[in-house]
Amino acid sequence: MSPIHVKDVRALIMTALFGHFEFFPITRDQLTILLEGNTGNSAPIFARLRFAPTPFNEASLAYLRS
Repeated sequence: MSPIHVKDVRALIMTALFGHFEFFPITRDQLTILLEGNTGNSAPIFARLRFAPTPFNEASLAYLRS
């Protein structure tokens, strides 16, 4: 099954109408969390652990093409 791309406004309307039904794949609260983002600054922990993170790009993900 491939993902369906939906504009933010349409997704908000759809979750307002159908979010309380079991068949609908996402709730309004889940959509709010996705739209707000939930990432933080990880630089301090990487510096403290003396660890360089692997970049998330095409080269680092090349192993997935096999």
